[in-house]
Order: sequence, then C-alpha cells, then structure tokens
Amino acid sequence: VRGNKTKLFINEGYEKLAQFIIKEKRLPAANKNDESQLYAFFYKQRKLFEEGNLESLEETKFIEIAKIIQNHKYENKRN
Repeated sequence: VRGNKTKLFINEGYEKLAQFIIKEKRLPAANKNDESQLYAFFYKQRKLFEEGNLESLEETKFIEIAKIIQNHKYENKRN
C-alpha cells in the first residue's frame, strides 16, 4: 500500500496529464524539457496498467486518461 504523499503525487500527475491532453490535443513528448516529466509519468503508469499492477483507483484514472486521448483523437480528425 502506498503512502498518502505518493497517492497525492499520482493524483496530481493524472490531473496534469488530463489538462495537458485536453489543452494540447496530444500526449506529452519525451524530448521536450517542459513535457518530459509528464511523459515519464504517463509511460510508467501505462506500463503498470499493462502489467496489471495499478491499484483500482489508479486504474480508473488511467482509463479516464485513455478515454480523453480517444476523444481528442476523434476530435482532431474532424477538424
């Protein structure tokens, strides 16, 4: 079980990631300084999700992010 600080960090990470995707209509890039931390967070969470190693709340948040990504992909195709 993770500590409260870690959970807070993870919640904040998902919040920032969601805001970034909605605003920029794309995922963060690994090679851009101001986006690399967010990219690393997403990559790590995706890997944990694929391995089935996320706690249920984190899994729910990851699925929400995936839905945002899908929605914005379709939105971009229409524009």
